[in-house]
Amino acid sequence: MRFAKRLGTLVLAALPATALTIGVSVPAAHAAQGLPFELTVNPTGSISRTGDVTISGTFKCTTATAALLDGKITQRKVEGLFGFTPTCDRKAHTWSTGLNLTNGKFTPGDATIETTVYYRVDGTGYTQAPPVTQKVRLKKEKKHDCIHQLLS
Repeated sequence: MRFAKRLGTLVLAALPATALTIGVSVPAAHAAQGLPFELTVNPTGSISRTGDVTISGTFKCTTATAALLDGKITQRKVEGLFGFTPTCDRKAHTWSTGLNLTNGKFTPGDATIETTVYYRVDGTGYTQAPPVTQKVRLKKEKKHDCIHQLLS
């Protein structure tokens, strides 16, 4: 499976409670498909002074008993991969992850994120949900953002 080797590069961080969710949200797409989870990806990601990219959002298992999230961000010819295992307790949780760059370096501006969720409802095996693609804007991290993350 595509997600297995990416989980080892996971970087998780706490998110401030004021995280934005995307206007035309992914949960609407998943709900329309009758999927057992809700996923949002914030419309803005950050790039640190060292070039590290962080993206975030929310995830909630509605009827799924387990899930794995796999994704990639592309910007022109640059690509970054991510993956993580969200908590499945029927509560919404914020998530934040760094990327494993496969080539090049991201710059401020528009990028495309594609997320794929693998979920389990009855404990017999994982089902792959259709991938969801959306735009995200990468912005340089402000100095006070770095300080806020250190103090959180």
